[in-house]
Amino acid sequence: MAILFGSNTADDDKLDDYEEGTFTPDWRGASALGTTSYGTYNVGSYIKIGSQVTVRGYSEITGSSGGSGLWFINNLPFIVKNGHGYRSVGSVLIENYNLDSDIIDVVCYANPNVNDMHLRGNRDNANYSANIRVQTDDNFEVAWTLTYQVA
Repeated sequence: MAILFGSNTADDDKLDDYEEGTFTPDWRGASALGTTSYGTYNVGSYIKIGSQVTVRGYSEITGSSGGSGLWFINNLPFIVKNGHGYRSVGSVLIENYNLDSDIIDVVCYANPNVNDMHLRGNRDNANYSANIRVQTDDNFEVAWTLTYQVA
C-alpha cells in the first residue's frame, strides 16, 4: 500500500517503503575486531521510512578480548548513503565509562558507504577524542539513536 501526498499520483510523490525490525548490535574494536561479551541487554531496533532509517539500541558491554581501536557497531541494518561525504551523527547516553576529563559529551556517527556506527567524544575547543576505545574501557552501558539516509 502506498501513501499519496496531495492529488498527484506520480511515483515521486508516493511513500511506499516502510519497515520495522530488530537486530543484535555487534560491538567490536575498529582496528582489531576481537570478541565482545554482553550483560543482560544487547538490543537494537529500526524504523525505515522511504530512504531514511532511525536505529536505536541499548547494550551492556561486560568485556572484550583481542579487540583494539574505537568502539563501533559493525552491523547496522542498512548501508549509509554517500551524500556529499558527510557523517550522520546521533545521540548517546554512556554510563560507567572512564572518559577523559575534557570530553563534554559522547556522540555516535556513521560514515557513508558502510553499515558501521562509531562512538566519539566531543572535546572543548579541540578535535574529537579518540578515547572511546576498547583498550580504555570494556565494562559499560550505552544507549544510542542514529538517523541516516540509506544507500
